Amino acid sequence: MISIAMATYNGSTFIQQQINSILSQSYSDFELIICDDCSTDNTWNLLNEFASEDSRIHCYQNEKKFCCKKNFEKVISCSRQYIALADQDVMNGLQITWNTYLMKLKIIKLYVDKHPLLMKTII
Repeated sequence: MISIAMATYNGSTFIQQQINSILSQSYSDFELIICDDCSTDNTWNLLNEFASEDSRIHCYQNEKKFCCKKNFEKVISCSRQYIALADQDVMNGLQITWNTYLMKLKIIKLYVDKHPLLMKTII
């Protein structure tokens, strides 16, 4: 399985559009892991709504504000071996073609799973 890791902070303006974009792809063998950095807007409530509707979504909220770098480190540490990073917003109103991105990761995962020594060489 592939983990899509998203760090959030006060992202309520675009978060719904971004998550819907990710969830609407034809490739569905992924989990979406989201760490919220103590948002003061409606982000956390929106994330919980999505998580209650889709079991692939796992949300965590930091106990204190970590700031960007540490929040991304936390979300990555909650992820599996294969990770795709996602921003909380949609840059310039353009949606990422998640299906293409996830299919490429799936191909890499299948190859590495068949050739585990390759991964040991890379690491």
